Amino acid sequence: MQNINQSIAGNHSEVQVRRAILYAGLNRGWIINPVSEGVIDGKILLRGHRADIRIYVGSNNMDAKEGKLHSNYNRWEANLNKDIQLELARQNIK
Repeated sequence: MQNINQSIAGNHSEVQVRRAILYAGLNRGWIINPVSEGVIDGKILLRGHRADIRIYVGSNNMDAKEGKLHSNYNRWEANLNKDIQLELARQNIK
């Protein structure tokens, strides 16, 4: 398991970042649920496997619980992160 601490390029508001996370997650097949201000939970179910994530908008150095994960978990998380960055880049074009 890896914690991704991703800097956001450009000058995006929290609302824009939140929207990018929601769009990217939904497009990637994640079930996305805004929990509170600056916190979004995500869940993906693939071929009998399940991954749960918590995304903090504007936070860093968040500790995660220890545990065994499916070998594809880091790839799923990396793909979601990539799609969030692409969505933010699209917002810069508009």
